[in-house]
Amino acid sequence: MNEKSMTTHLGWAVRNWLLRGFPAISLRLLAFGAALRHRLPSAARQELETSLSLAFSGEGPLEITGLAKKILGTQLVGAAAQFRLQLLTHDKLCRETQAMRVVGENFLRSHDPAQSTIIVTPHYGHFMHAALRVAIDHSDRTVCFFYNPNERNPYAETTDELIDRVNARCIKIRNDRKGLVSVMRALRKGAILCMMPDQITPEGEITYVPFFGRFFGVMRGTAFLATKTGAQIVPAFCHHDGANQLVLEYRPPLVPAPFLDEETQIYSLTAALFREIEEKLRQAPEHWRYWNQFARRSLPSLSLPRSTPELVSQLDLVRQRFDHDPSMRELVLSWQQCLQGPLGIDEHQGSLASPRVP
Repeated sequence: MNEKSMTTHLGWAVRNWLLRGFPAISLRLLAFGAALRHRLPSAARQELETSLSLAFSGEGPLEITGLAKKILGTQLVGAAAQFRLQLLTHDKLCRETQAMRVVGENFLRSHDPAQSTIIVTPHYGHFMHAALRVAIDHSDRTVCFFYNPNERNPYAETTDELIDRVNARCIKIRNDRKGLVSVMRALRKGAILCMMPDQITPEGEITYVPFFGRFFGVMRGTAFLATKTGAQIVPAFCHHDGANQLVLEYRPPLVPAPFLDEETQIYSLTAALFREIEEKLRQAPEHWRYWNQFARRSLPSLSLPRSTPELVSQLDLVRQRFDHDPSMRELVLSWQQCLQGPLGIDEHQGSLASPRVP
């Protein structure tokens, strides 16, 4: 081992010792270092500021830059806190997880003991801590964790190991065709399922829901599973309170409405879930990990058109955003053709004309 390698390994050993034995001091030092590092502009900060300026359009450039710096610092500290979990002994990992304060736990209870529940936590705050607390608290039930396979999720094996250390009875299921069948079977038997609704995969089915004044591309999977199995969706968020104690907060359940058709149920549940996430993010936006993707994954909301030609023009702008998706481009084009087709546009009135009678 050369001198450089020895120095690197010594640095890692010191870092791990500090994180394991002195977490508060270590994380505070990391926050200070992040503040210094992100004082100067960078590509990461610029991308983040672009997204934030779209989400918080009422804020000025100074406020956006300040929020971007805060988010970058919080993400670094959060990643270190999550890495620290791997350094803890089994007993200490369980003790620290159980020391977390839980709010809204009654939302998980149901009059029907067979009621299945999907606990959804976005990549917000200490989401891995939340997953471990769910695993510990519900050791008397079937608890499943659903996430992307190893080739798309480098943290998958680490997640498996951490969950096994606190509750080896939990079932870890990968997000693929076989896994989807297993998840639906478990939910129909009254299981608890934990998943993260705010990530997207290239082959997944995406829908656009209102989110921070724009239409945001999200996966339909959570709502699809709830609609197919009758499971309730319980949003959960893990963060520090004012006393710097870790808190796991459950929100009221979202339940599929029986009188809606399946597609409408899936969309309404997805939209309702992201309304909950937006409400939480407006209180503390620095805790979300995916702000850097907001601009890429969102479309501008359409203003109310004053005339049909204006609506056609707005749809043209929307169509241009789907260069990567020919099927969506064709769909939007068909809408435009319908508006300009059998009913026609009254060019003088700027509105829909009366149907043409042969």
